[in-house]
Amino acid sequence: MKKLRHLKAYIVDDDEVELYVIQRIIYLKRLAEKVEVYRSGNELIEALQRTIEPPDYILINYRMSGENGLEILEKIQDLNLNKPESPPFFILTSSTADLSDLDAIMSDKNIDGFLYKPLIAKKLKEQLKSLFS
Repeated sequence: MKKLRHLKAYIVDDDEVELYVIQRIIYLKRLAEKVEVYRSGNELIEALQRTIEPPDYILINYRMSGENGLEILEKIQDLNLNKPESPPFFILTSSTADLSDLDAIMSDKNIDGFLYKPLIAKKLKEQLKSLFS
């Protein structure tokens, strides 16, 4: 089992400030050793297609200009990038109204968790511990 501080994370958000804040939280709380940031779903898909070493987990913002986080996950599944060994996916959202039926969405889209903005390090750590401990 990998220790949290040795994980690799991808973050997808079209907001530069959010990307910076989330990346800093992950580094400061040692929730990953390496963090890569992407500003769109297309950037994420390109990275997943070319990577040799996939991330240990992915955080995707739900509301972005263009496609939302769930649409990006559907594309990943359609392109067969969501293999059995695929990393856990977490949806980031600033509103509970975005995701009215969390359980149905989680099972249907193969999502491992939801995190609310502003991101609370303790919540992310709890979810990661449940997956990687």
